[in-house]
Amino acid sequence: MASRTELWAAISWATVATIAGAAVAPLEPSVLEEGLILHVAQRMIDGERLYSDVSFFTGPFPFQLLAGFFRIFGEHLFVARGILVALQALATGLIFTSVRRSAGPASAHLVAAIVAFAPILLFPFFTFYFYSSICYYLAVIAIFAG
Repeated sequence: MASRTELWAAISWATVATIAGAAVAPLEPSVLEEGLILHVAQRMIDGERLYSDVSFFTGPFPFQLLAGFFRIFGEHLFVARGILVALQALATGLIFTSVRRSAGPASAHLVAAIVAFAPILLFPFFTFYFYSSICYYLAVIAIFAG
């Protein structure tokens, strides 16, 4: 069970990650790869089926996730980028908690700072909705779950 200090530190780092991710999300134009995913998700909302009506060469998860959020929040680029900001915050809090439990508080703060500022430090790799960014965040969640 997490202590109150650990919980508040994880929430604080998640907040920093949210600010960092949200600060750079509007800067990156919708590059070709992200535009394809957005387009396919929009076509899926219109009733087309992936791999039957829409041909693509990768797995369905990014498309299904984005199509689901488009149905809830509307079809906009910032919905896709907002998903990444939320995943960035979650990943930062979880990585802080994981490292703190295994290596101690000093290392946890250093690692959390690196993860929180990754969207700025590695711009634009973590700011646009693409397979690699989704996979990174899901991998961090899996590490915490493990």
